[in-house]
Amino acid sequence: MRKWVCAAMVALGALARADESDLSRWHASLSPGVAGFGRHSDARRAGYGALRLGYLYDRARTLEAGVFAAPSVRAGAGEWGGGQAYGVFADALTHWDRYARWCDAYLLTGAGVLGSDRPVFAGGRAAFAPRLGVGVMSHPLERLTLRVDVFAQGFAGRGLDIAPAVEAGLAWHF
Repeated sequence: MRKWVCAAMVALGALARADESDLSRWHASLSPGVAGFGRHSDARRAGYGALRLGYLYDRARTLEAGVFAAPSVRAGAGEWGGGQAYGVFADALTHWDRYARWCDAYLLTGAGVLGSDRPVFAGGRAAFAPRLGVGVMSHPLERLTLRVDVFAQGFAGRGLDIAPAVEAGLAWHF
């Protein structure tokens, strides 16, 4: 009986944790998302797409750099009809347990440089935006990761605006 209990514990442990050698250090991720804008911005919400390249620096940290584009930024009532936004960003993910297969939670910190064809970032066309948030990854397959990020970006102009964002996507490890 003892052997069966030990075997079951080993099997469950193998299912619950990914082996460090299973996941390669590099990944590419494609994530659609939705962002809101603050009261000092002419925009109210935007759907966007983010493409990022990431590197697993060590057991607890992942570094990512990427680009995003929002082809249609929606305005509030009575304001301009829409525009486009784009930008680049760099993030550091601090993992609580990087090799947890089903619930790899992390803290996201970073910054981005944003631009737009209309003054949507607190009254400006460009902004430096610090980012802070949380996320979770699930690693159902060896090379495929599902991820969800919830974060806020801040930018100053006519006032300080905080733009909440939610994105979900896939990452491919190579």
